[in-house]
Amino acid sequence: GMSSVLVTTNQLLSKPNFREQAEAYLLLKDNNEGNNNNTKVVDVLLVLSLVILDDGAPTREILVVSKNSSLVSDMVDFLMNDKSTAFLDLKKEESHTTNNNNESKPPSDDDDDDFLTIAKFQQGNPKGSRKQ
Repeated sequence: GMSSVLVTTNQLLSKPNFREQAEAYLLLKDNNEGNNNNTKVVDVLLVLSLVILDDGAPTREILVVSKNSSLVSDMVDFLMNDKSTAFLDLKKEESHTTNNNNESKPPSDDDDDDFLTIAKFQQGNPKGSRKQ
């Protein structure tokens, strides 16, 4: 899933229910008629942030959010190393896997636990479109 927001990623992450709402979104199941296995709809949520600073300059950030830390790691690797994303001039600011109690844990492929992995990037080229 992909979402665009008009606040900084720090502002978004500090909202009281962000973690719970992101986790609920990532746990949605496809219950359409004929779907007997309740497959997950979204494994990774990308949040694209755009804020215009007081001096009129745009600033862009990206969050990669998932319950599966291996998927986040794969996205981080792609965003940082693929030739097709080089023009974005991304800088990874942080990455962490925590639960509601702010307890950390090592990366895991297990997406059925209480942990959420979030990677945060600053986009050095604010004019580069990330939806290409």
